Amino acid sequence: SFEHSAERRMVLSGHLLGSSHLRALLPSLTALTGRMHVPPGWTLDGLVIGAEGGHKVVSEQVDRLLGANVSLVGLWIQDWSGMVSTRNGEMVWWNWELDEVRYPRWWMREIVNKGIKLLTYINPMLAAAPSSDGRPPSVFLEAKRLDHLLKDTAGEPIVMWNPLNGIPYGQVDLLRNETWNWWVQL
Repeated sequence: SFEHSAERRMVLSGHLLGSSHLRALLPSLTALTGRMHVPPGWTLDGLVIGAEGGHKVVSEQVDRLLGANVSLVGLWIQDWSGMVSTRNGEMVWWNWELDEVRYPRWWMREIVNKGIKLLTYINPMLAAAPSSDGRPPSVFLEAKRLDHLLKDTAGEPIVMWNPLNGIPYGQVDLLRNETWNWWVQL
């Protein structure tokens, strides 16, 4: 990493690791970056799949696997929060509230009752554009209202544009305790 500003001289810092084999570097690298925890034991009991497309599409995939006696232990749903139209097609809408049309709660209970664990994810980026079906970006608007977005030097929320799809988004300032507490309750 490096830092440079008009007021300060450039500061350069880092680590140099060397080996004749990539695998031999892993202990040294992970001593710096951290080591992954062992996955939960249930992940060894069967298949964890990633699926998307709404509850009807995903149910067909799940039923096909269960009908073939596949031990399905987990279902990762990427598009649980909805979709947004972009110039490159549709992508996951970073609003981080359940799209209950796409994935109704009753459907999720049915999946869990089959013994399948449901997995989702979030990241600290919040879409500033409406969803494909016209819903406003409520989490972005709340974060902006509560002052939880990263700010520029003038103190204004930073709204960036994803260069791949043209969607505007803000990023949650997770280094502030008040913001962190809001985020983990989301």
